[in-house]
Amino acid sequence: MNKNDPLVIALVALIISILAVSLMLYISKYKDLLRLLTEYDIAKLSGDKSKAFEAGKAFYKRKKGKLTRHDEQVIAKDLSIKV
Repeated sequence: MNKNDPLVIALVALIISILAVSLMLYISKYKDLLRLLTEYDIAKLSGDKSKAFEAGKAFYKRKKGKLTRHDEQVIAKDLSIKV
């Protein structure tokens, strides 16, 4: 098989494209998580527990794909409020 075989070149290009898209999705997810975590931290510092609770729920939902009762309890404990 010749290195310049069009099939090999196409396969390598496909693999590189898949890796590039995967990397972009990975970076996008973690940029979004960082944004949500920052919003959560700012809301906590503001003293607005309602806003902080909502920001915390958004962060945990994005992080895990769904929000569980346990996540809500962790947020409430972090904010020292009852759920």
